[in-house]
Amino acid sequence: YDMGIISNQEPTTREMTVSNKGNTDLIISKVSTSCGCTKGVMEKTTIPPGEQAPLKVTVDPSKIGGFESTKQLTIQSNDPNNPMLKIDVTAKVNPEVSIEPQDIDFGSIPKGTKKEAVVLVRQRGDEPLEIAELMEPRGADGIDITLEEVPQEEWATPGHREYQIRIAVL
Repeated sequence: YDMGIISNQEPTTREMTVSNKGNTDLIISKVSTSCGCTKGVMEKTTIPPGEQAPLKVTVDPSKIGGFESTKQLTIQSNDPNNPMLKIDVTAKVNPEVSIEPQDIDFGSIPKGTKKEAVVLVRQRGDEPLEIAELMEPRGADGIDITLEEVPQEEWATPGHREYQIRIAVL
């Protein structure tokens, strides 16, 4: 079940349908998930034959470590063919910033030469972005990192700050 792109500020709830295609009542005994960031709730737990009931799925972005999530939702029921239906629930959190490029590979650097890369950090959400300082990585001998704010007139989206991080390997 793909939740699509969800808010980065508050939990997002979407609804899927559980159908009873059998000849007797489908009784949902439990809905559980593999993580506290995802929750499934069914208010109607007995579904007569031929009928449907909504299953509300909620994903809380504050409990996800990153911008993508795939968790498992399990529906336990009296279904003789599938008493424990497992559903993968995926969601992409709308990030507050974008980072381009996301990966840097300096490859081999001959001794005595310098290689440099520039990473652009852009504000995407409405919350103001302010990068005050960068922490030097541990064991960063031979690496020079500088931060500068991109001039406002060069921002891709007015009102959305941008920063350049220059990384040089000496």
